[in-house]
Amino acid sequence: MTTTKSKVVYSPVFTDGAEFRIPTFKLLKQDGSLYKSAKAPDLDKEKALRIYRAMVTTRILDERMLAAQRQGRLSFYMQCTGEEAAVIGSTAALDDGDMIMAQYREQGALAYRGFSIDEFMNQLFGNELDYGKGRQMPVHYGSKKLNYMTISSPLATQIPQATGYAYGQKMAGEGH
Repeated sequence: MTTTKSKVVYSPVFTDGAEFRIPTFKLLKQDGSLYKSAKAPDLDKEKALRIYRAMVTTRILDERMLAAQRQGRLSFYMQCTGEEAAVIGSTAALDDGDMIMAQYREQGALAYRGFSIDEFMNQLFGNELDYGKGRQMPVHYGSKKLNYMTISSPLATQIPQATGYAYGQKMAGEGH
């Protein structure tokens, strides 16, 4: 089996689908410096730290809760490990008031928006402080105050939910 590396680019590019491989986008070298033709994003220190804290929080939460699940202390847990940047980066691009219709493995979005460790624990263990009152499975997070719709068990339910939500906003004259 042969493998070929994708082309490396230092500024975002759109592809038309004609090429088989998607280019690899890089900004930083291993030492943290920018590649010569790369341009740093317009990101203030406060937002960068918020992103970083959410990524670290999500990784630690995943590590501890997977261990709890394997010990039989938690019935169900799905990690976000390896997907933190995609989830948290996407959330950081939204306004905090924008609704998120999430799926499994996207707890980083809640961490970015300020869901506390206590709120995660209440939901995961389904106690009396859980917003769903223990009626949801663990990792079926939801938060009205953070505009994060409760996760559903069947996959891809967020697609029709988002469509209906957007249509409702359009009908109400809200949104962008």
